[in-house]
Parts: sequence; C-alpha cells; structure tokens
Amino acid sequence: MDSEGLFPEPSNRARLCTRCRKLDFFVPDFLVEDTWADLKETHNVCDFCALRWQVCIEQNLKNTQKITFVAINSMLHLNEHADPVMSICRAPGDQVFESKQESKRIKIGFPNLTASCSQHMGLMRQWLEYCDTRHHCKPQANSSVPTRVIDIGTEHEPTVRLCETKPGDSFRYIALSHCWGTEQHFLTTACNLEEHKRGIPIQTLPRTFQHAIQTTRQLGIQYLWIDSICIIQGDHGDFDKEAEKMELVFSSAYCVLAASSARSQQDGFLNPRKARKAVNLVKEGDARGGVYVSLFSDDFKEHVVNSPLSERGWVLQERALARRTIYFTEWQTYWECGDGIRCETLTLMNNNLISFLGDPNFPSKLSDGTSDRGEKIRFYEGLYKQYSRLTLSRDSDRPIAIAGLEKRLIHDLKSSGGFGVFDDERSLLPRSLLWQRGDEFPTLKKIESQVLPRVPTWSWMAYKGGVDYLDPPFGEVAWNISEIRGNWFGKGNRTELSAKTRLFRMTTTTTQDFDITWDIPKDIKPDVVRLKCIVVGVKMQRGVSAETKTHYVLIVRLREYSAGLATEETEIYERVGVGKMLGLYIDLDNSQPRDWVKIR
Repeated sequence: MDSEGLFPEPSNRARLCTRCRKLDFFVPDFLVEDTWADLKETHNVCDFCALRWQVCIEQNLKNTQKITFVAINSMLHLNEHADPVMSICRAPGDQVFESKQESKRIKIGFPNLTASCSQHMGLMRQWLEYCDTRHHCKPQANSSVPTRVIDIGTEHEPTVRLCETKPGDSFRYIALSHCWGTEQHFLTTACNLEEHKRGIPIQTLPRTFQHAIQTTRQLGIQYLWIDSICIIQGDHGDFDKEAEKMELVFSSAYCVLAASSARSQQDGFLNPRKARKAVNLVKEGDARGGVYVSLFSDDFKEHVVNSPLSERGWVLQERALARRTIYFTEWQTYWECGDGIRCETLTLMNNNLISFLGDPNFPSKLSDGTSDRGEKIRFYEGLYKQYSRLTLSRDSDRPIAIAGLEKRLIHDLKSSGGFGVFDDERSLLPRSLLWQRGDEFPTLKKIESQVLPRVPTWSWMAYKGGVDYLDPPFGEVAWNISEIRGNWFGKGNRTELSAKTRLFRMTTTTTQDFDITWDIPKDIKPDVVRLKCIVVGVKMQRGVSAETKTHYVLIVRLREYSAGLATEETEIYERVGVGKMLGLYIDLDNSQPRDWVKIR
C-alpha cells in the first residue's frame, strides 16, 4: 500500500544516554537488561530509558532484580514469554534502513497517528481499494440489499432520508455496527416512518450516526444501513421479520463500520485518539532517523475483541458475517478482511483464531480441509461459550442474534439442528447437548418469551447466563445415538427431542463417580422421584463392567402429559442438569414401562 502523505513527519531525535546510543535493534537476538536502580537514575536524561521506566512502574517491577526487554519481531516483551509492552517500527522509504537485510524483521510504519481527518479517511479508502483489487473479499455485484437503507445525501445537500428498496435493486451500501446504550435511542417507528422517508435533518441524529454518515460519504458510498433506523421498532414494527435477514444484511454490505469504543448512540467514533509516548532512536553516526519505539499499541484483542461493542450479543454474528470491517477505537483504527488485520500504524497482523471471524465467507477457513472434525467442534463450542456471555437489550433475542451464524455452522457441519445444537446422526447431537452452566454463574435464569417457536429447555438459548461444555475425550466415547432423536422444526414448527429415559440413584455428594451441574440449583427439591436421566454417551474402557464405566447424562424432570393418538398420553420432560456418573447409579436394565419421552 502507498502510505506517502498519510502520516506525520517523524518526531525529533530522542535524548539518549551513552548506553542507548550504542543499541543495535537489528541484531537477531536484541535485548536490553536493566535494573530498577539503573532506570531510576537515567530516566530523567534518556528518553528510551524513560519509556522503559514507565513500563516498569506500570508493571510494578520495583522489587525485580533484573528486568529484561526482549525483541520478538517488531515488539519488545518483558522477558521472553510475557505480553508485548513496546512496538518497534522503521520509516517507510528510508533508504538507510531499507538497504539492510537484517532490518526486514522490523515492521514499516510510524508510531504517531495522523491528526488529519482527510489523511485518516484517505487511509481507509486505500484499505478498501487495495482489498477490492488484490483480494476476493468484497460482495458480489448482484448481492441482495436490505429492505430499507439510508440515502446519506451530500455535504452540500445534507438532509438524509430513509428509502425502501425494490426487488431487483442492486447497489453498494455500508452497515453500521454499534452499541445502542441506555440513553434515549433514535428510532424509526410506525408513527414516524413516513417522516423519515421524507427526510431526517442530520443535526437531529446522535453523534455515532452523524460520524457514520460522514465516513460513508468520505468512502464514496451513497447508502448506509443502521438497524435502529432501517428496521421499524416497537409496536406494529417489523423487527421479527427483519431479524431473519441479518445474515444477508452484513454479508452483503460493501463494508461494515464498527464503533468499537462507543458505548451509546451519542458517543460518536471519530474522536481524537489517545496520545502515546514514542521515541525516535538513532544509531550513533547515522545522519537520519529511522527507528521508532513506542508503548505497545497494535493491540487488536484489547482494543476490539474486548471493546464495549464486543460485549453486545449481536456483534459476534455481525463480525463473523461481515466481509470487511473498519473498527474505530480510542487508540487507533483497524481494518479486517480475509487477508488479515491492518492497523493504522501500518502493521499487518495475522492471528489464526482471530482470522476465522474475519473470514469474508465464514466459516470457509474451517472448511478448507486443514481443520479436522474435532477442531471444528472445539471452535464452534468456543463461539457459543463466548456468545452466551454477551449482553442483549432483550433477553428473548438470544436465539435470534446468532441465527444467521448458526445457519452457516449447520451447513458447514453438513447437519441439521437448531437452538445451539447440531445433529449429523453421528456424535454431534449428543455431544452438543452436553453444555453446562458456567462456573462463574451460580444459576441460569429461564428467559420468558412469547416469540414462537418456543426455545426448548435442552437448549442453552432458553436461559440467561454463560455456558461451558463437558469435555468427553475425542475417540474414547461410545455415543448413544440410538436413544436420542431430533425433530427439527417439524410438525407445528416445533423443535423437540425424543429420548429414552432411565431411572437413576441420586446422591447429594459430588465426586468423581457422580458429578452433576444443575441449570437452576434452587429448583432441585429434595423430592427427586420425578427426575430421570438420558444417557448420551459412555466412555469406552476395556475390561471394565458397565457399572464402573463413566456415563455422560442429561438430567430431566417430568413437566406435563400431552394427549397423543387416540387416548395415548406422552410424557413431556424438561432438562434440569447435565453431568457424568458411573453406571452403578443408573438403571441400565431400564425395566420401567414407559421409557421414550419428549423433551421440550
């Protein structure tokens, strides 16, 4: 990418002590060893010593005998295996350093970000243009468009208006991913829909929306999608209908703008970035500058993954389905596409775990033949564990805010399923049923919703609270697929399980032999006559009797009877827990008269 003119001029040379002037950052095993006493003495006369002194204070290293800063690629780490604390970069176009082969391990870039809006926007345009011409990330020219979009007007005609699209329409649009916040929201409702179609004065919009319009104009795109404006909210709205289209809205967007640091519609995201201290280092005898050290700033995980926006339930799906995303944070702006993550400092980051979510055709990077079945299962479980801990304005959106993502996961696994459970008529169904309440949550809370179809109790989506998964070893469990059947959105649009239940002997002591996690512990009364278990898998152990083998089980409770054909009644059960126990606690002979039941 051509970075000329996008960054400020390098800062003046730093004050350096005799020792720091002799440092050579290009040697393969570069490191700096300090003591607290030495840095305390020199930090007032040397800028690089002052930078290391600041890190030591922040890390509370006063009582540390020896402090070592180790260079790993373009980062300085406190000791070899600690997190990075400083970044190293070299100036683009500096022939003094470009001619050194050993300099190649140090990234090209600048530690100081531009304060110019035009230069900032110019960099984003370059990101888009580079991706358009070099990658295969952008949506197809005939991609679908949302039901409504915002025509953003121009700087000379600043009024924006809501437009309804027609079948066959095809054009580029940008989508905004943002936090609604707790303040008063700017919404389109059935009452103001026609007014918004006539025009919305831009000064009446919250700052986050104004900044989205400004950025979209600068990127040369005419249309913008914002959920609270383009979906009719409240009574007589169409949220339920439009929520089903979220997969297409974000995957078809030309680009997504993510207001990562904004906690509400009022915060905006084109705000001055946090300043950071940087040092311009010069080797003794060099006539020009060229190497810069600054406090570590290319921290995508902290700035984006752990941002206020990423705490929002909807954003996991939005990020995974978006083809290209620009993240605006308090520290700098990041770009993510199928090629990786680019920082405003010009750093190109590659992280396999992160890149799965940045896949423009998610989850193709898991389906390219390099990931085995076990890796996929672990990854998808990780996604659900992460999602279950995110916040939603409406708890009842829990199955909706990830529905588009789940649809792709089901397709990738060549399975059926729903509500967080996969069924490939092999091990996926029993394994994905083995979710459990997260350790940090003393209880789960049932989500009451009038939305149909009702979320079944065997799904973690029916509850509020984070979940984890039991971890049966791959290849060591005989899955009981003959005793569990799924009915995926069948008759009456009802999703339910049919399973064979067994009596078991309850114990109040949690041991290695009997370990159950209750979904809602206070609901488990001393009278446990109505509790039964479903054996979903048995650990394979040669030469061991069934009574001493580990059985993975769901615990269910009788909820009601439902009239079936003629006068037959079907028992309806609900899930109340999950765990494992030895076979000696279970009625393996299953002599009870009615053993197949519905789980809802």
